[in-house]
Amino acid sequence: MKVRILFVLCFSFLSHSGYGAEPITHLWGAGNWSEAAGIVASGSGVAIDSVINFDGKEAWLHLQIPPGEPIVLYLDNPTVRNYEIISLASGEILYRGGLDAGQASRAVFYPDFLYPIPGAWDDDLLLRVDAVYGDLALAIRFLTVRQVTAIRFLGDGMYYGVITLLIIFSFFVILSNGYGHARRLGVCLLAWLLTMITVSGYGNLLVWPNTPEVGTRLYPIFTFFAALSTAWFAWRFLRKSAEGSFFLKGVRLCIWLNCFMLVLSAGLILALPVVMLSMLTAGVFIAFAASVSVLRGDVASRYLVVAIVIAVAPFPIIGEFPVVKNFIAVCGTVSLLFVIAAVLTRLVQHSQKQSIEAKVVVSRAKFLASMSHEIRTPLNGVIGFSELCAQEELSANAAAYVSQIQRSSKLLLNVVNEVLDFSNLQAGAIEVSLKPMNMKDTIDNIVATLAPMVSENNVKLGASINYGVAIYVVTDPVH
Repeated sequence: MKVRILFVLCFSFLSHSGYGAEPITHLWGAGNWSEAAGIVASGSGVAIDSVINFDGKEAWLHLQIPPGEPIVLYLDNPTVRNYEIISLASGEILYRGGLDAGQASRAVFYPDFLYPIPGAWDDDLLLRVDAVYGDLALAIRFLTVRQVTAIRFLGDGMYYGVITLLIIFSFFVILSNGYGHARRLGVCLLAWLLTMITVSGYGNLLVWPNTPEVGTRLYPIFTFFAALSTAWFAWRFLRKSAEGSFFLKGVRLCIWLNCFMLVLSAGLILALPVVMLSMLTAGVFIAFAASVSVLRGDVASRYLVVAIVIAVAPFPIIGEFPVVKNFIAVCGTVSLLFVIAAVLTRLVQHSQKQSIEAKVVVSRAKFLASMSHEIRTPLNGVIGFSELCAQEELSANAAAYVSQIQRSSKLLLNVVNEVLDFSNLQAGAIEVSLKPMNMKDTIDNIVATLAPMVSENNVKLGASINYGVAIYVVTDPVH
């Protein structure tokens, strides 16, 4: 039973992807119904296996409706300007749709174009398709009603759901610790979300249904913005691990190149090959720069390499095989998951590094505090014995030497005390003990301690406290 279910799913998927579809005849040279009918009658049409490429001109095709279940005609491109289904026998236009025909012409709510073929129609039809926006390739095939929306909406729902959740995830990471890579990843994801909405046809379907030229204008802008933000994210992500490599310099060059192309695309509609080339160039440089990081032992870059390969793989062949577009959402979703794995790995590495650095700082502070204690003990002995020596009858030179020893040792003791206080502060060993302190007594003690030192220079030291000053203050008397 499981084997049978797997077989049915695979057959349905392959049929949706265009394999097993009836060949469609391209009527080269036809400019109207009579010429198209004549080519069909002479049998000189060219079977194209459902895929046609546009060069700015319209295309006439002969469709033979396959027998069996109710059939839906599927035009697998969201940028078809205008198409007409025409009776081969009479030349009557049976249906007209496309972007130029407006939102009301869509027979089915779908980003591409679907039209259920009525059973009353003839089995032989003509299809006239105007040039699509951007001169993209177009896949035309027949689907059964069961195959119409399941795979497409499942893949798109998965992709847009994942990318939206990852944008929210990046936002919360930024709020929690301000991690720079999360901020750049959020911008990158937003750029790709806008790009995919434009490319997939959801923009024409939901956002600007009556102005399809908007999508044509925004597609290169969003694509260059996506390539720019991706290169920016990758350059900052790989800046240390791939430092000095040629490919990392190439990634930085792609940043400036896409900046220029983004500004240029704001005023001009650039050709699709230019857009694709810019995106693929950035992807290649990022992939090689990430590979350099991997060779240098950076674990996070491994995920980035896999993500780039999966994301870029469909694009080089999408021009020749438009059906690959069905896999872009799946590839994009998997790629995003690997990017998140790379960012999370780097975030863990960053947290571990900060933890180690914090431990080193604490250990250093504890060491300095311990050394300060060890130094102060013998230093107090030096100061004490120098004071005893000063009380003895000494020669003038010896008295001067002892005096110098006293001054120097007291100065050194002050330095040691300052180091000890600073070390204790870094190590978190200083505890503030707040209690009432008599201001007058404290100041009198300070004056009494310093008065003998300043009296040597014939200076008198005293203190005068205004009666309006509070006698007691709450503070730490020691610190």
